[in-house]
Order: sequence, then C-alpha cells, then structure tokens
Amino acid sequence: MKKVLTSLFLIFFMILICNISSAEDIDPFKEYVSSTDEIEDVLYTNINNEEYKEIVVINTNGVSLRNGPSNNYFSEVEKIPKGTVLKGYLAKDYESILKWVYAEYNGKKGWINCENSDVGYKYIEDKNIILVEEISIYNDSEMTSAIGKIKSDTIINTKDMISTDFSNFFKTADVKKGFNIDDDGIMKSNYINYDGKEGYITFKNYGVESSGTYTVDSEGIALYREPNDNSKVLVKSIPVGTVLNYTYSSEMIHPGGTKFSYGFWAYTDYKGKKGWVQAVEQELLNSQKEVIDTINSRTDETQNSTLKLVVIVILTVILVIAIIALAYRLKKYNNLGKK
Repeated sequence: MKKVLTSLFLIFFMILICNISSAEDIDPFKEYVSSTDEIEDVLYTNINNEEYKEIVVINTNGVSLRNGPSNNYFSEVEKIPKGTVLKGYLAKDYESILKWVYAEYNGKKGWINCENSDVGYKYIEDKNIILVEEISIYNDSEMTSAIGKIKSDTIINTKDMISTDFSNFFKTADVKKGFNIDDDGIMKSNYINYDGKEGYITFKNYGVESSGTYTVDSEGIALYREPNDNSKVLVKSIPVGTVLNYTYSSEMIHPGGTKFSYGFWAYTDYKGKKGWVQAVEQELLNSQKEVIDTINSRTDETQNSTLKLVVIVILTVILVIAIIALAYRLKKYNNLGKK
C-alpha cells in the first residue's frame, strides 16, 4: 500500500511539473494569431495613428525592430541605435498584454518591446518639479546599485526625464497626460542624465510647479522643511494677513492615505527661509485632524483590547494545562499509596 501511494504521488508531481513547464512556454501572441494569413490584419489594422508618444532608445546596444510583437515568432528587421527618437503608436486590443509598441524606422515598420527598460517615452507636459528629499541615481531600472545622488530642493524638468514605465502608455485615455504617477504618488522608473551620470531615479516626495499667492488666515501657521507637519519647523508662526508667494505645490495626504480636498502644501520663501506651508482652510483642517485622531485612538484601543484578550487566552490555556498536570500527578501518587 505504501509503494502504491508513493507511485501515485510521483505521478502527480510529474504531471504538475509538466504543466508548469508548458505554461511557461506559451507565448501570449498565440491568442491573437492562428495562422500566418491573419498576421497582417491583426498587426496593422488596429493601429491608432492619432495616439502616440515619442519613445527614446536607452539601451547602449540599441533595440530590435521586429516584424511582429513577439521575440519567439518574429524576426529582427532592423537594429535601432541608442538615442534614436521614434513615434511609438498604440495598437488596440492586445497591447496591454504584450507590452509592445508599433514604430517605423528607416522606412521599415515593426514592433519594439518595452518591458525591459530598453526604451522609454518622453513626457508631454513641460513641468518643473522640486525634490523634497535627496534621491539616488541607479545603474538600472531595478535600482540595483546607486551611482550618484541628487540633492533635495533640486529642480528637475519633466522634459529632462524619460519614463520607462509603460503602464500608462497602454491606456488610451492616459496618452495625453504628461505625468506618470502610480497610486502611491511615486514618479517611478525614470531615466535621466544628471551631472554627467546616466541612470534611473524614482521619488515620492516632490512638488509640482504651480505659482500663486496664499494669504495666512489663521494664527500660528508654520513653515516646514518638507510638506509634512512632522518635519523640521523652520518658522514657528507666520502672522495672520501675511501674503505668501508660492512657486510649487504638493497634495496633502492624511495618514490614512486619503487626499485633502480643501488644501495643499505650498513651497514659499518667507524672510529668506524656503519651505512648505499648509495652504488650507484651518478650521476644516483642524476638524479633519480631530476625526483622524479619534479614528487612530479607537484603532489603538481596539488593538490593545485584542492584545489583552490574546494574553488572557494564553494564560488560561497555561493554567488549564497546569491543573491537568497537577491532577495527573495527584492521581499517580494516590495509586502508588494504594499499592
């Protein structure tokens, strides 16, 4: 019986391994092309000639232009050198799965793979951003090794960066957008040539160019080093009525991750000190903070109550085990006494 069970287990294991291997060998392009006669229709009839972005070849060795969107099924028709700027077009239906863009080079049309950070695309919107904190420049898009630094308060223009994150590129509605920001507000996977160093950067704390004025409407507004009320205070209190000119802004986000809808952080210069102020309706902000503090307090109370309950359960279990052990020993001694 034991040998039979062992044999069944080995057969099941081999089937599982074969299925995994075969799954890895599947090329997603098979879903779209069943015969060579269909290739032209599938590849080129769905090209959106109005929706494109300028893509730039980043890889030192250049990239391949293939006659179809698959390394397995299509051959290289041209090698495109580093620094080449092309129009990368969207194709409907299957671009979000295959991560290829359609392009033309030297009179030849074909497809370029954009999954390995060999190419990037230019930002459409011309905007300056200011770094809130120092960031590193990395040698590759995986952020393996730092090769340089960019100091806080450095101003970078979006035109000086090339995004290698194509997640938004394949959303037709997002093609016209200049920024490439994920759900956490991180401008991720950008290629840059800064101070003679070529590499990749990613950052979360930044301000976007946005000029205007803000009049202090509440006593005690502070000037902070960063757009965060837990950061260093540069000026404790700016008088009511002071008109501040700001040049950059940053969204306000409370600890739960939700954005404030009635205010923002403004980057300003007050008496020679540069920093961030909360440009908000103070009463609403204070009310919001009270709600957040209440929620956090209740969360802490719940966590403490849960911890206490766990401790009580553990102690109860230990006590029951001790009583059972004691009863067992007493019974054993009584049996010995009878003998």
